[in-house]
Amino acid sequence: MSVGAQCAVVGATVTAVLALPAVAHAQEPTLPLTVRGVTAQSTGPGAVQVTFTRSAARLYRRVAGASLIIRCERVDERTAPLLLREDRASELVQTITAPARRRPIRVRKRGSSARFDVCRLVAGRLRGRRNDQRFVTALSLFVPVTQTGAEFLHERSLGDRLVAALDVIAGLGSGERYPAFAAVADVIPELVELAAADATPAPGKLGLYSDGAQHVTVVAASLLGRRLFIDVNGEVLTSNVPEVVAGRGD
Repeated sequence: MSVGAQCAVVGATVTAVLALPAVAHAQEPTLPLTVRGVTAQSTGPGAVQVTFTRSAARLYRRVAGASLIIRCERVDERTAPLLLREDRASELVQTITAPARRRPIRVRKRGSSARFDVCRLVAGRLRGRRNDQRFVTALSLFVPVTQTGAEFLHERSLGDRLVAALDVIAGLGSGERYPAFAAVADVIPELVELAAADATPAPGKLGLYSDGAQHVTVVAASLLGRRLFIDVNGEVLTSNVPEVVAGRGD
């Protein structure tokens, strides 16, 4: 199998192995819970309040009077800190018409005792003729409710960057060989060279180890010090990136 074909089906035709991350025991920094001026706060079991703050007043103009789908979920950490899967069994999903004027929006799943970690907001309007209408999205936004949710979204974003970088790197390979670092350094500006497959770059950077043949590793460090990686060595893929391990990346 060529390196390009391997990467195109990452986690499918090679063996995906869950490797637990090394977690720093020092006091961890907190991540912001506001995204583009939007917050989501728990107001009790099964209940969430979404607020477009004053800094999001312009953004809310897209939402006012539109259909607004609010989906809130909790993050399941039972398997491993980095294998964070949204627990769909306890999710809250409501579709409302967003108020014409900006104000806090409260939603609740009746009878639920769940407390949520992540909410996704999707707003839009039906466009077209009566028999040929389509939903045109005006806003799609993930907002954390808790620090657990913020960590999940942060690490998933890093995972997306690693998957995209591996796609590019594999595309620059030739036949059965991955390219050396020098061949991709100018293509991915934030990429730094790693001396070994188990090395870790500074936060904010993507690290690459490549032997120029069959072994390549892309690595990133989260703001909380967790090491995310995808390692491909021949036909064996090892990773702790949720999108790769779970075979999903929505």
